[in-house]
Amino acid sequence: MTDGSSSPVHKVALITGGAPCCAMTEILFASKSGNWQFADFGYRDGDQLSFENVTGTGNYLVIGVDESFNYTFDCYACSRPPIKIEEFKDGQLNDVTREPRFRDRLKFELKRIESDPSADWNSNRFLTGWAAVKSLLGEQDDAFRRILPLYDRTNQFGVMECEVPASIAKCPAITRKLLPFPEGQLTARATE
Repeated sequence: MTDGSSSPVHKVALITGGAPCCAMTEILFASKSGNWQFADFGYRDGDQLSFENVTGTGNYLVIGVDESFNYTFDCYACSRPPIKIEEFKDGQLNDVTREPRFRDRLKFELKRIESDPSADWNSNRFLTGWAAVKSLLGEQDDAFRRILPLYDRTNQFGVMECEVPASIAKCPAITRKLLPFPEGQLTARATE
């Protein structure tokens, strides 16, 4: 793996053994001054992280998932988060998923999701991950139209909002409200 320079970059991962999480991942790279340094990627789902030469330039990108979807629309193990593409450059990992140069990779991901024989087209967890990728491609209106007759109206997972001026973390339980799916939840995700 490289970071666009001629210096090699190495991934170091340690599986913590926790369920359902985590791999602690660090990258060892040569800084501009030539000194070896570690960049901490933090804790991530270890089985959902890979490195791909997406652009064919020899610069490998970190391909993972948007872990903020975990637990949001269903249980952790049931979650189907969308792809997240990150680029390692100058000792930093940057989210580049929305950049036009990765449109072909997003199209590939959408095709992979739609052709998955285990896809559950009536499951909110699947539909939100699928709709997120569609949104990254600018196809959110089509996704929303297709979701309306399919989604599980009994699912109690989802995005919460506070009915009083407070963050959801400081919101009194009695004033928390589950946003309706898919209207409120997908709108909330799309604005993040």
